[in-house]
Amino acid sequence: MRRQLKKFFIDATKAFLFPFKYKGIFNRITYFGLLTKKRREKHVSKIFNNDTVSPDAYWFLHSIEEIFIDEVYKFECHKDSPRIIDCGSNIGLSIIYFKRRFPHAEVIGFEPDPELLNYAQQNIDNFCMKDNVTLINKAVWKYNGTIPFYIEGTLGGAIVENAIPKDNVIEVPCIDISTLLKNRVDFLKIDIEGAELEVLDHCKNNLHVVENMFVEFHGFKNKQQTLNQLLEIISSAGFRYYIKESYPNLRFPFIEKVPRNNSYDVLLNIFCYRV
Repeated sequence: MRRQLKKFFIDATKAFLFPFKYKGIFNRITYFGLLTKKRREKHVSKIFNNDTVSPDAYWFLHSIEEIFIDEVYKFECHKDSPRIIDCGSNIGLSIIYFKRRFPHAEVIGFEPDPELLNYAQQNIDNFCMKDNVTLINKAVWKYNGTIPFYIEGTLGGAIVENAIPKDNVIEVPCIDISTLLKNRVDFLKIDIEGAELEVLDHCKNNLHVVENMFVEFHGFKNKQQTLNQLLEIISSAGFRYYIKESYPNLRFPFIEKVPRNNSYDVLLNIFCYRV
């Protein structure tokens, strides 16, 4: 009980000192509600005055910061209807960002987790952003067919071939990414929880049709590091790149070396663009 009261007062203090960066996205009451939610607890929160559903408040708040405050997907386009392919649409926050920035954009979103896809459909409906948005319940992969997929239970999930096998594995349909890259793509987002190297290696000869590309790189702590291979694919496709840390898994890398509570030791946002 004492620990719960302590957490309550800490959360209440954080809410009282409401961070200015969230102003315009949600209010103090919503922020307090997010702080007090349990992990893996479904919730509805208002952002930009619209109801938004999510299965996990912690990662929801992290996504809000990354997408709407840091604007990691921000790009410019000479036309008002860019073609955007969103691999790993999750609960649809990235699509909401794209459609707020480019209301006439054509967005094709892929999300293999059926529950997360349902959240994405609800959120996009709540924001009245269905026009030119296609949500597809498939994993982006190297071939058309099916593949085992791990349901993480929050905002994650991964193709089992690229993750430590656990419970909650289902068979999901998958699509060959090369079939999506036959025509010009103004923005390609790839956030697919560790499958990015194999997917990009498979479609590397098609990347010339892509103008801008965002890749979240996941380095598995128990496997050989492969960032150099990924960057070689990106460079060979004619992109320049810029790298930022996506999530701080190691505060003191020389001391910690390997994270204890995470499958990944490196999480990076890689911004790929043409000059």
